[in-house]
Amino acid sequence: VRDFAEASFAQVGLDWTKYVKQEDKYRRPTEVDALIGDPSKAKRELNWQAKTQWKELAELMVKADLDTSPGLAWFSDKRVASTMSSIKVLERRCSPSP
Repeated sequence: VRDFAEASFAQVGLDWTKYVKQEDKYRRPTEVDALIGDPSKAKRELNWQAKTQWKELAELMVKADLDTSPGLAWFSDKRVASTMSSIKVLERRCSPSP
């Protein structure tokens, strides 16, 4: 999530650490240094291969937010609000179930 946040905020020229608050209660109890996926099973069994890498996906999501979010116009800095909404969506999807 940290890498995704960094890539998303970088898309609009911002340092993500100035806008994202990390809370210990959402950390995994047995956090590992690196989580690395292996898409070979999807390729082998489903004949599926990703066309978009995660960093490009972050850029596409931010661009889509900036292009299609009319409700963000009242924020003083549309870029910050839009990027933060993308990160919040990602955090909800990646947070462990209660």
